[in-house]
Amino acid sequence: LMSTNDAPGQTDALPPADKVKQFPAAPGVYLMKDAQGRVLYVGKAKNLRSRVRSYLASDQSGSVKNARLRQLIADVDTIVVSTDRPYTQAILRFFRMRERRA
Repeated sequence: LMSTNDAPGQTDALPPADKVKQFPAAPGVYLMKDAQGRVLYVGKAKNLRSRVRSYLASDQSGSVKNARLRQLIADVDTIVVSTDRPYTQAILRFFRMRERRA
């Protein structure tokens, strides 16, 4: 289990679109946050870099939800997990539970 916040050469000062370029192409959980650091969205991905990049790209489908989310995203963190699916699901559930309590 490794967070991108724990990696050398902190990326917190970078805008999300630049920060995502340094994300690993590995499975894990991502947390999209607003300017106050509040978690807006938690998701899981087989390839963190690709999945988060797709959220930050302009939405061709015209999804109002994704357009609004992109406006609010000030930071994105990731947690790389093992490829063991039950473990990934457990981590995702944990963060979703914490998100509901905030």
